[in-house]
Formats: sequence, C-alpha cells, structure tokens
Amino acid sequence: MRNILMAIALLGVAQITHAGDFRPYAGAGAGLSSIDIEITGAGTGTGSSVGGFGVVGFDYGEFFGGELRVGATGNGSFTVGLVN
Repeated sequence: MRNILMAIALLGVAQITHAGDFRPYAGAGAGLSSIDIEITGAGTGTGSSVGGFGVVGFDYGEFFGGELRVGATGNGSFTVGLVN
C-alpha cells in the first residue's frame, strides 16, 4: 500500500513539472535561543541552546507550493543560583 501511495505522489509531482512554472528551492539556517529567568524565592537562572534547520520546497505559479522543513535543537543547560 505504501508503494502505491508513493507512486501516486511521484506521478502528481511529475505532472506539475510539465506545467512550466515550477521553481524548486532549498535552504538552511541556524540559531541560538537563550533564557534568563527570575524565580521568586529561588533566585535567577540562565541557559542557552543552539539549533538549526533545513528546508526544501517548490513554488508552482503564484499561489501554490509545497515545503518540507526539518529542524533540531541542541541540549542546553540551565542553572539556578539560590538567593540567601
């Protein structure tokens, strides 16, 4: 069943490519997220993590397109300093 669905999807993409206004694209990105928090009675904390993503897609005409985006973030650490 999975092979049949894959064949149908590929045939659909093949039909779109013959239409002429098919523009594929690809990209990647990276970023940094951070947090600075104050917890009442427990103190303050900071933490950060790095992540990235990749994207592939296509534009078909002015109003139609498809995109696949995959991303991940790294493991960050978070420390809290206690208030005396």
